[in-house]
Formats: sequence, C-alpha cells, structure tokens
Amino acid sequence: MNKNKTESSVYLFNLELENKNLLKQNLDLGTELITTDIQSGVETLASSRGQNQLPIFEELINCDKRLPRSFSESFNSPFVVLIGEDKYNWHVPIIYSLKELFREITDKHPKITFRKPELFEEGIEEIVDSLDPHSLDQFTFEYKLEFLDARKMYFPVDEFVKTVRGRLESGFLQQFGILVIAVKPKNLDKAKNALKFEGLRVYTCLPDDTKYETFCSKILGVSPLDEFFGNLKKYERYLDYTHRKFSIFVRRSTDASDKIQYPLKVATFVYLLNDLIKRKKRIINNFEELCEFINEILLEDKIKVETPKLIKTPKLEEKEVIPDLIYSKEGEEIYVEIETLIGTFEPLKKIDETVEKYEGVNNATIWIILKPVSAVIHYEELKARKNAYKILYKSKTIDFKVLTLLTSKDKFKWDLVNIDEFMRRKDVK
Repeated sequence: MNKNKTESSVYLFNLELENKNLLKQNLDLGTELITTDIQSGVETLASSRGQNQLPIFEELINCDKRLPRSFSESFNSPFVVLIGEDKYNWHVPIIYSLKELFREITDKHPKITFRKPELFEEGIEEIVDSLDPHSLDQFTFEYKLEFLDARKMYFPVDEFVKTVRGRLESGFLQQFGILVIAVKPKNLDKAKNALKFEGLRVYTCLPDDTKYETFCSKILGVSPLDEFFGNLKKYERYLDYTHRKFSIFVRRSTDASDKIQYPLKVATFVYLLNDLIKRKKRIINNFEELCEFINEILLEDKIKVETPKLIKTPKLEEKEVIPDLIYSKEGEEIYVEIETLIGTFEPLKKIDETVEKYEGVNNATIWIILKPVSAVIHYEELKARKNAYKILYKSKTIDFKVLTLLTSKDKFKWDLVNIDEFMRRKDVK
C-alpha cells in the first residue's frame, strides 16, 4: 500500500519538475518553440486564384473587404456595414441584399429596425421612437438587421456609439446580426474611427452613383434599368400575377417549407412553356387555347412537374429523386432545380447536395435556377463550383441559370439567363 503511494508521488513529482525545468530554461535563455518554416499545403492551392480580387458584389458597392457568404464564414458573429452616400439611397438595395444573405445563412427572418431622425424645421431635429434613449437601450445585434441613418449632421455616429458602446465592445460575443450605417461620404473615415472596437468587423462602402441603377436592376433581375422600388414593384406584381394565373398547372412539392421557391418554380415553368411554343411555332390566341396546349405538353411529358425518377446509385442501389421540373428539349431530358438557398446556412453546400442526388444519372443535364440576388452574391463561388463539378461529374452538364424579368409598359416576360451572361450585362435585358 505504501509502495503504491510512493510510486504515485514520484511520478507526479517528476512531471512537475520537468515542467518547471522547461519553464526555467525558456526564461533564462529567452527561447521558445516556434515554427520557422511552413510548407505550402492544399489550403494555398484552394485559395490562390483571385484571392486579392474583390468579388463583383463588393465591386458594385465599392466595399473595402469581402463580406461573409455563409454561417461558417460569419462565425455566428455580428458585423457593421458603413455606407457613404449622398444623392442616391444606396442603403436601400444594399440592405435588401444583406437581408437575403441573412435569410440564406440563418433559419430566421431578421428583425428589422430603421433608426432615422426627422427634421421638422431647419436645424431642429425631431427624435423619433427608434432613436430615443429607451429604444437605444434595447439595441442588440442578435438576429437583427439594424439601420442607422446618420447622414443628418445633427445625429453623428459618435453620439450613437456613446449610447451603445457596451453592446459594440461586446459585439464579438454576440450572435449573428448586421448593423448598417449611412453617412455622408465626407464623414466616412470619422465614422469608421468611431467604430473601432476589438473583434467587431466593420465593412466600408463608398458606392459610385453611376452604378446605382445597374446594381438595383441586377439584384432584382429586372430590365430595363430603374431605381430600386420601381423595379421591386414590377417584380412583385408580375410574380404574383404569374403565380395566380399558372399555378393550377404546376404541382407543389410535398415539402413546401420554402414559401419563395414555389412562385419561382411557376415562373420557370412559364419560361419553359414559352420556349416550347416558340420551338413548335404555335400561335396561341387566348387563354383557352393556352390551357389546351399546356394539357397537351403535360400529357406528352414535354414538361414534367414533381415527377419521381428511379435511378441507380454507384453502389447499384435504387433510389428515387424528384426534380422540380424535367424539360424535354430536342430528345434530351433537362433536370431543373430551383434553389432559393433560404435557411440553408451553407448556401453552396445546399447546391452540392442537389447535384449529388443525380450521381447515378449518366449524361445528365442539370439546370440550377437562382434568384438574381443570390447569383450576384455567390457568383465567384458558383464559378469555382462549376469548375469542380466538371472534374467530379464528368458525365454531367451542370449549368447555373438566373431567373430574370423583362418588362415593357404593361407587358412582361420571364427569362432564364446563363449566369456568366447575366453578370456581364450592364442591363439584365
């Protein structure tokens, strides 16, 4: 019994002595173990191409750094976007884009607060609810998208910072959220300095006003060029009309949790319908004739909606996949998948999983249909993915298409545009 105790004591004593000797050596000699040479690994290969070039989304808004694109990139931590703007309300389309990004990388819709002072007389500011002390006491980042309009000189950013300093200093400990602040361009550097807190990520944007209408049209996919709310009204009106008119022909998925996906599927169906009418050189005079034509193509399986397909996996096991749409074009079946990316946390991984489900289909052509705003935000990542797919799925053709809207007076038309072509155009038309 005593022998065991002695052995145990010696073991502990030796371990502690060794640690103390090492510590003493480091203190006496000023030495420590450091890595002096790190050989390049695959990490460098994965990130070397274009690593110093900003993505197109950031170029369009002239942002100083790349914004996070997924939950893992956000580290579930908040960030601040500073916008220098004057003539044009750039914060509106930028907040719309950030709201879409927020919905992609979380499973929540952000709580949105606009904090905008109002001037009711020259030089006299009216304090609105969102800017009174009680309201600012409630300020936190967690799952919120906050906007502060600090362009009016009577409410500078440093006054806001004084009120919520504790929340900003602890920002790195809070959960994901976004604070957007608009200032006059001349005050951008001053605002950035006021927001210097350790661990708080701040992105600075100084957009070029000549690109305003291009950016508004690009993120909504609407042509011709127009300001943001003009395009948004057209987009919502025509998407609603398309849904009401044509949803009777388009079966809805049994998993209808993504409420945005179905109207986009109906609009994609209408695009395919127009393509068939054009290829068949059919003349449709009224809605009754259109119904007859749609019934005909559905019976002929020219377009299949939510139709199960049995495939064999590489392990020769049978499994069922259900494409959103299957389009028969010149003897070829095209599998059409509409991806909103909402609530996916890792948007590009969701696309990987969609492609993977066709692993057992040889010589498959797959169209991934995206919202314009998603195409703009993820363009560089999608191009990299497509290059990888060419190697991983050599027998398949995988294309990214963007659902856009062409308008002229009271007429409109849905269009599917190749993502590269979409990004090259100044106008989505």
